[in-house]
Amino acid sequence: MSDRAATEKSFQQLLQDYRTTLLKENMDNFNELSEPDQLLITKMNNFFCGLHLLVNIADLMCSIFKEWEQTVMNKEVVGESAIIKTVREVCKAFVPVVDNKNGASLELKTYLSRINVKFQLKPFQEGNTNTLNGLMKDVLRNLKCSQNIVGLRALGVYNKFITSPLWKIIEADNTHILDMNAHYQNLIQIFRRCCYKYRISKRTLNW
Repeated sequence: MSDRAATEKSFQQLLQDYRTTLLKENMDNFNELSEPDQLLITKMNNFFCGLHLLVNIADLMCSIFKEWEQTVMNKEVVGESAIIKTVREVCKAFVPVVDNKNGASLELKTYLSRINVKFQLKPFQEGNTNTLNGLMKDVLRNLKCSQNIVGLRALGVYNKFITSPLWKIIEADNTHILDMNAHYQNLIQIFRRCCYKYRISKRTLNW
């Protein structure tokens, strides 16, 4: 059962309550312990899948982009944001085998090979837009939107410094689950410093 599920959280609480009851009924001198000691004994620690944190971050980014588009672009967002939609459609268009009918993975691979670019996406020739299918027209339109480009750059920076390094640490064979506490604490400190610098910049620029 996923540890992100509401039913899993309810199960954990029920299990802890049941465990606490058993300790009170069967442990000698339980009532003679101080309240802090009782809380320490009855507290149940749970280990959660670190990759679910990345899923939660993705959900948060989706909601942030929706709010940003509604505020900055002054438009109503129904469903996912245009920025997330752009990422999805670009992957659909250029990742091999995903959409063989409408995609252009081979064309992009050929183009990048011709200009000697490896593992890096570069602007590609648009050609005649009248000959593009619906998927490619959506990709082209979304990539021409400057607000979408800003969001894509933000995603790239976040992936470079947060998501990708964290993912590698979580899945590394030599990473013990107890080692993650220090990594999560460092991540919290980074976010706090970013929030502090943002507040300072906001006051300085009179936003």
